[in-house]
Amino acid sequence: MSTLSKQEKEIKSIFSGNKERRRSSEMKRFEGNYLGIEKKKNVSKMLQKNNDNTVIFCDHIHKINKRNKSQERTLLITDENLYNLHPSSSNLLRKIEMKNILCIKLSPFQDNFFILNVQNENEYLLSSPRKSEIVCCLIGAIKAKTKKDLVLKFDDTHIFNLSQNNQKEIVFKDLKEGVETQIYNVPKKKKK
Repeated sequence: MSTLSKQEKEIKSIFSGNKERRRSSEMKRFEGNYLGIEKKKNVSKMLQKNNDNTVIFCDHIHKINKRNKSQERTLLITDENLYNLHPSSSNLLRKIEMKNILCIKLSPFQDNFFILNVQNENEYLLSSPRKSEIVCCLIGAIKAKTKKDLVLKFDDTHIFNLSQNNQKEIVFKDLKEGVETQIYNVPKKKKK
């Protein structure tokens, strides 16, 4: 009988009973930094300017925009911040301080989606086959930075704000052929 690695134990404790996992995701090893872009001059300057010491995770992901279109992005997680970078130029598109990430919303099914809930900012709908690793990295970084546990919300329906006037609802359905994901606009409430 093999002993579970630290990362396997961590993932099991986070997702056990809350989220179905693919067998293939249980076999994945965490690499963390898949791109090594911190060596690029503009990224190195950005990290120095923001007092980032350690790159915890870096990979290409997909951001779903307010028109429900998928956009490739580079997600860079450090000990201090989360960065959304342009995938080819590595230019900064958005920076989120660890202390401002309030929770992560996930479905209970086998899918790649997750929503970052950010204090006083728009939320982020993201998709990555390395979602489990990203969630573990954020849990660790936020705990180290704030001494608080990151809240995880598991549900088959989530409402989130992509902009001030753009509220969406994402609905997950577990079907025989896989997970179906639908995104709907939430009608604006009329003022009385």
